[in-house]
Amino acid sequence: MTPENSKLPLNGFEKRLTHQIVRAEYPDLQTYGTRDFVQVETKNVEKQVEEKAQLERRLDRSLSSAIGFRWLTEALTGEGLRGLDLHAIPLKIEGEEQFTSVEAFTDRLDAIKAVLAQRPRVLVGHNCFMDLVFIYNYFYGSLPDSVEEFQESLHAIFPTIVDTKYLSTVGPDALHFRNSQLSQIEEALADDDKPVFGKTLY
Repeated sequence: MTPENSKLPLNGFEKRLTHQIVRAEYPDLQTYGTRDFVQVETKNVEKQVEEKAQLERRLDRSLSSAIGFRWLTEALTGEGLRGLDLHAIPLKIEGEEQFTSVEAFTDRLDAIKAVLAQRPRVLVGHNCFMDLVFIYNYFYGSLPDSVEEFQESLHAIFPTIVDTKYLSTVGPDALHFRNSQLSQIEEALADDDKPVFGKTLY
């Protein structure tokens, strides 16, 4: 209760002081701040436990959503998508959940996780060295001091990497294109069911 001669609203210092005094002198009470005053109530342990659990759920969901593209790198490396919140990913543009059964989606995701854990993954890119540098730097850690260390660390994450530009331009088995742009390579190989290495295309 508030004495009739008290002054409202309380300023920031007064509200902070009230919180500190109640916390220090009255362990069975708890305070809630409002815009104009501080509300003091008897501490409800069950309510506090539930509020804490709700806060943790909100934080977990916010973190899962903020991870974003990292979930793709988790899948590529076979990490099992640990901690993925189903409510954070399958959303419509309007922000509504687009699946109707969480259980069915969970079963489907579990099947995907099992496949990711068992099958070797091949990362394919075109002229992808800088892409790999950015992925490593932003999702796995600071870049090593040498190219050799970077190569070793990168292959520990992605054991098999295929660079289609490298295959098309370097080495005795290269396809030897005049133009190594991906669109040109695709056009040249479009009619081949199984392109043959060492074939010269002009």
